[in-house]
Amino acid sequence: MNELKVALFLFSSLLSTFGTLAQASEEQEVQNALVGNYLEALKSTMHGKSSAEDILLLTELYATNVIYEHPGIGIKLETKEVISKGLLSFLGSYGGEKEGTQIKILNQIFGKGRSTVEFEIKFRTSDGKSISRKQVQVLEFKDQQIRRIIDYW
Repeated sequence: MNELKVALFLFSSLLSTFGTLAQASEEQEVQNALVGNYLEALKSTMHGKSSAEDILLLTELYATNVIYEHPGIGIKLETKEVISKGLLSFLGSYGGEKEGTQIKILNQIFGKGRSTVEFEIKFRTSDGKSISRKQVQVLEFKDQQIRRIIDYW
C-alpha cells in the first residue's frame, strides 16, 4: 500500500511539474512575441523616414506608467507620454531607409515577467554616419505590455 501511495505521489508531482513547464513555455512564447514586436517597432523609429506614427506604434506596446532607464548616462523617464515626447525629439536625427536599419538578436534570456535581450543594431545618422553597436535591454512585462526598459549601451 505504501508503494502505491509513493507512486501516486510521484505521478502527481510529475504532472504538476509538466503543468508548470507548460505555463512557463506559454509565458515565454508571449514574451518572445512582445520582444519581437518591440524590436521591429523600435527599428521603425530609427531611419530617415521615421514618423510620429512610427513612434505611436512603438509606444502602443508600453504600459501607461512605463519606465525607461539608461543607467550608463543617468536617464530615467517615466510614463508613456514623457517617453513619447523624448522619442519625437529624435525624429530627423536618423538617416537612410528603414531597410538599412538592422537589429539582430544575439542572446535572449527569459524570466518570470521579464526578458533580457542582447542585440546588435545598425543605423545611420542624418549626416550619413553609420553606427553599429551592441545593446542589452532588460524588458519587464505586465498584462502583455512593457512596463519597464533598462537600456545598456
